[in-house]
Amino acid sequence: MTRNLGIRYLWIDALCILQNSTQEWFHEASIMGDIYANSTLTISATNSINSDGGLYYSRTPLSVWPCRIEATWTCFPSKKMVMKTRGWAAEKAMKPLGDRGWAFQEWLLSKRTIHFSKDQVRWQCHCLAASEVYPEGVDSELYGVPTKNLIRLLKESDNPKILWLRIRQEFSKKSLTVASDRLAAFSGIARMVFKVMNWPEENFVAGLSRPELLIELLWLHAYVNILEARTFLCDDAFGPVTGGHLNVRCTLWSVELMYFPRADGDAANRKWKAIFQDAISLTHEWSNASLDNVPHTRSSPPIRRTFYYMPIMSRVQGLEERNCDLVGLLLEKDADHHHQYRRTGMLELFEIEQKTLLASSVGLVNMDSAEARSMDASRLCTIDII
Repeated sequence: MTRNLGIRYLWIDALCILQNSTQEWFHEASIMGDIYANSTLTISATNSINSDGGLYYSRTPLSVWPCRIEATWTCFPSKKMVMKTRGWAAEKAMKPLGDRGWAFQEWLLSKRTIHFSKDQVRWQCHCLAASEVYPEGVDSELYGVPTKNLIRLLKESDNPKILWLRIRQEFSKKSLTVASDRLAAFSGIARMVFKVMNWPEENFVAGLSRPELLIELLWLHAYVNILEARTFLCDDAFGPVTGGHLNVRCTLWSVELMYFPRADGDAANRKWKAIFQDAISLTHEWSNASLDNVPHTRSSPPIRRTFYYMPIMSRVQGLEERNCDLVGLLLEKDADHHHQYRRTGMLELFEIEQKTLLASSVGLVNMDSAEARSMDASRLCTIDII
């Protein structure tokens, strides 16, 4: 295909990057976005499941060939023509490559991409999205993200942060063979967006935006104040990280969780009991916990474990606003460092009386309020979440 186009040079990452070399991979991953952004054309084997799939497929031409039919339904006037064609970026037509994280960056940054799909060939550039069925082009968004002249859209947008959010949302849906590649596979997009918008690099925190960190963590109406957010980089501000931490001011309660598997194995209606030892002073049986990397089976006995609970936010329930749901993180203390904690999961407590939450013995207040600023520091904790 490259020869037929009259282009002399073909770049393929699997051939042009030294394999099994961590140093080489980190360097090449940091400039891969520039390679695609400055290439003449990206050739996409969109329908191939792997590198052996190739570009070309046997197909039935009539499946995409325009045709004329005469409607015979009584609800249409005589001679009425009706036709339905597959959209330019129909979801199935852009798979399986469209589900991959690396392809998302390649398609978004490339000036021009030619997609070899199963049903037809599609074309995409800053000026046009076209195909064999739509040779003159159509207005198109690929999985909700505008792919034509993203730079112009960012510059002209009244709120470019919304577009930036949409890009990250769509990328988060994509799959990666190696989970640790997630930031590397997004670094080219992030670098381009920050350069176009003239945003400071330090505002990029492992895919999140530092000024909107509470919102992007979904810590709304927060009972937590982030004092510092730090990541440890692998030389690239937008690339992979080796670690990091959030230094936060928060309320921290000790809670014992008991899990009772349902006899029918229905995980959606699992039964949890939360026993607080030093704060709410109650046994809360209407709650839902989600533990990271802890499997539960139908035959397992009741599980009883102690955690630290960091309330994040509450949601008012009912018209009378007397009760609320409380959402927070489950943490476990790091054995080697006294003030460091690791996330273990989440715990949501349903239908708690607001007067219980706001009682002085609990001391739960919104960190943005004047009450929080004047609160006795001994009732709050400053910890690192790693």
